Amino acid sequence: GAPTAAGLIPVTVIGESLGGNDSCDTEFKVAYRSIKVVGFGGADYSGTSTTHSMYRIMKSSLNFGTTGTVPTQSISIVDGGTLTVDHLVDAITEKKADIIIIGYNAHLPTAANTTLVDFIENKKGFVLMMAQDASSSDGRTLSAIMHTTVNVDYPPNDGSCQYGGCVRQFNSLDNPLIKGPFFPDLGGKYWGEDASTTYGFFLNSGDNLESHGFEALSTNTIMWKKNANFVYIGDGGFGIGDHNSTAHTIYPCAITSNGVPRAKAGYYYASNPHTDVYNSYFFANIIAYAIKWVQENR
Repeated sequence: GAPTAAGLIPVTVIGESLGGNDSCDTEFKVAYRSIKVVGFGGADYSGTSTTHSMYRIMKSSLNFGTTGTVPTQSISIVDGGTLTVDHLVDAITEKKADIIIIGYNAHLPTAANTTLVDFIENKKGFVLMMAQDASSSDGRTLSAIMHTTVNVDYPPNDGSCQYGGCVRQFNSLDNPLIKGPFFPDLGGKYWGEDASTTYGFFLNSGDNLESHGFEALSTNTIMWKKNANFVYIGDGGFGIGDHNSTAHTIYPCAITSNGVPRAKAGYYYASNPHTDVYNSYFFANIIAYAIKWVQENR
C-alpha cells in the first residue's frame, strides 16, 4: 500500500519455521513521496529564489531529505510565472503542483478564483497565500475560498504596528502548524513583518471563522482551513530571508547556512522592544503539514 506517514514505522514480521510461526519487531524508515511546489510572485517571496530562505528550507536535506526532520524523497520547486488564469491552470495541469505558494505582488484575478478553489476542494492541493497591498482582490479570493464575505484591511492595533520590524504573536493552539516538527510550540512566540504593511481579514458582523471551518493562528492576520489545505498570511514578505541578514526590520525568515530554520534575534520597530521572531519555523511547519496532507489526500 501507499504510506501515509513518514519516519520510523514499527512493523511486526511474522514468518513460518520448522518449529512454528516466529515473529520479530523491527522498524522501517519511510519517506513521503516526491512533492512538486509551484510559486507565484517575486522569486524572493514565492520560494523560487535559490538563495533565499523558503527555497533553502524546502531543499535542505536536513529538513526534508530522506533522513531529514520530515523524511521526503524530494521537493522540486518551479516558478509559475505571472498569476493569471492560464498560468494557474498550467501550474495545476501541466506542472502537476502539489503545493502552490502565492507570495508578495501576486494576486488572483477574479476569473482565477474558481480554479484555485477547485484545486483546494476537489484536487486536494495545498495553498499557502502570503499577500498584501491588494485588499479588494485578496478579499474576493478569500471570500471564494471560505464561501462567505471576507474583507481585507489593515489589522487592528493589537499593541504592535503596521510597518517593517513590527511583531505579532502566534495564538496558543493545539494544531500541527503551531506545534509542528520544527518547533514544539510556537504559541505565544512572535513573527516579524517584512519591510512594510501587513493586512488582516475581517468577516461581517455576526459571522465567524469557526462556522466556516477556519481558525485564526495570529489575530486577524494568519488563518488556516482547519486540518486541511489552505493557509493565509497577511504579509507578502513573511517568508523572505537568508542565512546572513542582520537587519532589524526586513528578512524575518531566518535560517542557518544549511537551510535549517532559526529564530531571528532583535527584530523591532522604532522604540518597540527587540524581539526574537520565528517565521522560518512556522513556514517549515506549514510545508511539513502540506506534504503530509497531499500524501494522504492526492
